[in-house]
Amino acid sequence: MPPHVGHCLLFDFARRFVDDLTILVCSGNTDPIPGALRQSWISRMFPDCRVEHFTESALPADINAPSFWRT
Repeated sequence: MPPHVGHCLLFDFARRFVDDLTILVCSGNTDPIPGALRQSWISRMFPDCRVEHFTESALPADINAPSFWRT
């Protein structure tokens, strides 16, 4: 659950190719580390990125759902 080297490499790679990067932190009620805490960690690690926290219910599970990419 905590951000690790793989996350950092992915975020660094992505922000080289975009003007503005948004990082999503998704969480559920049963996660051992609250999503809000994980969001704060990543926000401090990547202050030049927008970091958003979503609960599981906020994102449709089906990537083919019309609302998935809009969300």
